[in-house]
Amino acid sequence: AAAPAPTLAAVGEGDLPEGARQFQNVLKAQKTWAELGKAVKDRGSQFDDKEWVNVQTLLRSVYQVGDDMKAVAKGNGNEKQLFALVKEMQGKIQGADEPAKQKDAAAFLVAVTDIGKSFTSFFDLLSDVPDEL
Repeated sequence: AAAPAPTLAAVGEGDLPEGARQFQNVLKAQKTWAELGKAVKDRGSQFDDKEWVNVQTLLRSVYQVGDDMKAVAKGNGNEKQLFALVKEMQGKIQGADEPAKQKDAAAFLVAVTDIGKSFTSFFDLLSDVPDEL
């Protein structure tokens, strides 16, 4: 059988092969999520309408990163658990839309913390390293 064609990335131009790009998207979403949490904690009660609309837009983009998370999880020993975690996380993201709509910083912060834990659990499961090591 012929060897598969190599995946070429324009090195230095920001292009990454598909799997690496998806992994990078998940890392970036986790970082952005943490930054959002800090912003809401520090000054969420002072957010204006436009900032809350931006929060809702961010919710949608983080929700869509779930597809990248599933792609990264494919073939992992914990694939079923990872897929279930992504589905659960997407449900939490949908649930966070209501406090964002209501401009309820305190309730939204609870969701931010919970979803942040889901990101951590995802990477823990993905690494699949036994605790004994």
